[in-house]
Amino acid sequence: MNAMKCNDCGFSSTPPMPVCPSCGSENLSAVELSGKGQIYTYTIVHMGFGRMQERCPYALVVAELEEGLKMTTALIEGTDLEKVAVGDAIEFDHTAEGIGPLFRKSA
Repeated sequence: MNAMKCNDCGFSSTPPMPVCPSCGSENLSAVELSGKGQIYTYTIVHMGFGRMQERCPYALVVAELEEGLKMTTALIEGTDLEKVAVGDAIEFDHTAEGIGPLFRKSA
């Protein structure tokens, strides 16, 4: 899992972008992320759209990665939605085409 880190202001973003969304700088470096973090907040989606419609219901989460970056993502299919909670440890599972990175709960 990769991100772009701004060498001027230190802001990291994923997916990688050609300019820093925080300060507009083009002075960026690719960084590899651990893919580990925790659930910062979440909601259970029952009525999706597009490619996510067939995955309903699913947990849409804001993941706070170890590196401090927050990103919106989803938990993989098969996650017990009744056992999802803020603070749960999660880790990157795979990238689904047209959807983006998906995470799973860590043991």
